[in-house]
Formats: sequence, C-alpha cells, structure tokens
Amino acid sequence: MGSIRWSLLALLVFAGRLAFAQSWDVQSPQPLSYPDYVVVPVLVPVPVIVPAPVPAPVPVLPPQDDPRSAAQKIEDQSSAAFLERQRALNQPSPAVRLQKKSAP
Repeated sequence: MGSIRWSLLALLVFAGRLAFAQSWDVQSPQPLSYPDYVVVPVLVPVPVIVPAPVPAPVPVLPPQDDPRSAAQKIEDQSSAAFLERQRALNQPSPAVRLQKKSAP
C-alpha cells in the first residue's frame, strides 16, 4: 500500500511540474504570468483491511486418567475417613453412656 501512495504522489508532483512548466514557459515572448491552475498533491488515507489472525488449532487428546483427579479422589476418601474417625472419637463409649443414664 505504501508503494501505491508514493507512486500516486510522484504522479501528482510530475503533473504539477509539467503544468507549471507549460504555463511558465520561459522562452515565450510574452511576459510571465501566473498559471491558470496549480496541481497540489493531497494525500488521501486509504483504508487497509488486515485479516484477523487465525487461531492455532487446538490438539484433541484422547481421554486419559488425570493424575490430579486420582489424587483428589484419594484426598476426598481420606478426608471422609478422617471425619468418620473424628465422629467416633467425639462419641462417648458405651460405658460412659450407661453411667450418664444411671446418674440421678
């Protein structure tokens, strides 16, 4: 796109110089006068369409046992066993239950 802009600019400058040189013809016997028109190069912004980047394909892996999920299962089982042991420790033994019932 930059080369197109430069070539358009060069073309406009060339046309302007050509028109300027013809209107200011030094070899003419007439007195010099201002040119009827002057070509002024104007840069017009050209929109450039840039395509969006294409995301890389995501590889599809076959399902496997995740070691973290196995570790999580073990942790869940051990925490459940831990809670059961805590409940068993917090409950009084049968002998203590009998003493509490027989106490007046």
